[in-house]
Amino acid sequence: MRVFIRSIFDKFGKSIFPEKLSNEKLKSIRAKIGSTDFAALYEMKVISDTEADFKKEDLKTFVSLPKGDYATFLLIDLGGTDELKNDATGFVIIKVDRDDNWFISSAERFWGSILDIDRKIFELYNIWTPKKIGVEREKYSIALMPILKQDMLARNIHLPVEELKIKIGNRRSMRDRILSLQGRWESHKLFIQEGLTDLIDEFLRFPRGRFDDLISALSYGNVICHRPKKTIKKRDLRLSPLWGLTRQFSRLR
Repeated sequence: MRVFIRSIFDKFGKSIFPEKLSNEKLKSIRAKIGSTDFAALYEMKVISDTEADFKKEDLKTFVSLPKGDYATFLLIDLGGTDELKNDATGFVIIKVDRDDNWFISSAERFWGSILDIDRKIFELYNIWTPKKIGVEREKYSIALMPILKQDMLARNIHLPVEELKIKIGNRRSMRDRILSLQGRWESHKLFIQEGLTDLIDEFLRFPRGRFDDLISALSYGNVICHRPKKTIKKRDLRLSPLWGLTRQFSRLR
């Protein structure tokens, strides 16, 4: 008798036993038991606490956003068009409160052409109205910039895009960028919306997970995200006692 120990997924991320365990059913199971247990039981990928860069015990989630002021940011890690061949484009929405806590309200993997990505950016902008949209400079300026600029003119909408200046020849490794989130994770300053299973999975499986597009996008938050700025109310001069005296003096003159 031969015994094979292998993942329930093939190299393309499809179930090897769809008659019994379809991709939809596996997705439901993962949401129910959690990414770490699912990886161990169904993917034969066991990561011990000593191996994990992001410990499960430090995972913080939220159901609804606490009341307060927030600055909203859209972060994008550009990918390709083919789910079977290319990395996905990672779209992540961060809301930052006055205590510098990050609340991840949306995280989505997306495969599509530059035109598809252009449309997706406008779609997310209309939903979330981010203060800034962060995209890596090289990929952005070479591929996306001309199309995005043309579409902004056509729609008469100015997107607050900020190019992240990461030089190709002097870039930090992706691992280093992702590990820059570790301090925030361990100090419980990063909260993930319940239901964002893909993002949670990437954190708990890093660096051995199949995907890292969402946490790669999220790592750009260290470059552009900040607390909401305080709004200073302008004082109505007419309420000042000096306003009346000034008016009377003007009339006398």
